[in-house]
Amino acid sequence: MQRTLCFLLTSLVVLSASVALGAPTRLVQQGRLLDGDGAALQGVQNLTFTLYDAETDGNVVWTEDLAPVLDDGYYSVTLGTVEPLDDLPTDGTSLWLEMAVGGVGLSPRQELLSVPYALEATSANHVDGGVVDAAEILVDGNLVVDSLGTWVGEPLDVSWDDLSDVPAELDDGDQDTLLDLSCLGGEIVSWDGTSWGCAIDIDTQLSEAEVDAFVGNNNYSLGDHTVDTLSALGCLGGEVARWDGVAWVCGIDIDTQLSEAE
Repeated sequence: MQRTLCFLLTSLVVLSASVALGAPTRLVQQGRLLDGDGAALQGVQNLTFTLYDAETDGNVVWTEDLAPVLDDGYYSVTLGTVEPLDDLPTDGTSLWLEMAVGGVGLSPRQELLSVPYALEATSANHVDGGVVDAAEILVDGNLVVDSLGTWVGEPLDVSWDDLSDVPAELDDGDQDTLLDLSCLGGEIVSWDGTSWGCAIDIDTQLSEAEVDAFVGNNNYSLGDHTVDTLSALGCLGGEVARWDGVAWVCGIDIDTQLSEAE
C-alpha cells in the first residue's frame, strides 16, 4: 500500500492536475491516477478534496467528497458542486489542495494561487457593462447608497461654473428675460403680444363710472353718503337712540327696564 501511494503521489505531481475557473464559485480539477504497478485506475473511485490555508498542517477551509468514474486513470471533477465554495477567502490568500483516494491522503498539497482571484468575480470586484444587484453600496467601508436606493454619502456640491453646454440665456444663473426693464412706480410688467414691457395696470383698476355702474346695478343708492346718521342727536342721560319708524330719536329705554310692580 505504501508503494502504491508513493506512485500515486508522483503521478499527481507530474501530471500537475489543472485548476481553472468554472461556474461561479466552482473549480475544475483534472488528473490521472495510476496504481503502484503503473496501471491506470478504472471505474468509480471515492475521492476527497480538501483545501487548507497552509502547505502543511494548517486549518481546513473546505472539503468535498466525490465519486467520479475514471477512464484509463483520467478524471475530471468540478469542485463546489456538493459543498459550495462561497466562503473561500478572496483577499489574495493562497490555498492548498490535498487529494485523498479511498480515504488515504496524498502529499504534497498543491498550491492554488488562482483560486482567490477567480472567485473574486463572485463579489463583483469590477463590473463593466453588467447589472449590479446589491442591498447597499459602500466605498472604503462608508455607506453611500442605503437599502432604499437613497444617496446617503457626502453631499454633492456642484458649481455653476462646472456645468457645460449652458444656454446663453442662463449665463447669469437664471432665465431672467425682464432684467433690462425699468418700470415707473405703479406700473406692472405686461405682455403686448410680442415682448414684455412696462404698463399701467388697467385691468385691475376701476374708473369712477365703472364703480357707480357696479353699485347701481346692485340697487345701492348713488351720490353722497353719510354713515354717521346719529351725530345730530342730543340725548339725555339714560336715554337711548330709538327708531320711531321715520327717524332716530332719543327716548327712555322701556324695553330693558322693569317697574317696581314688574
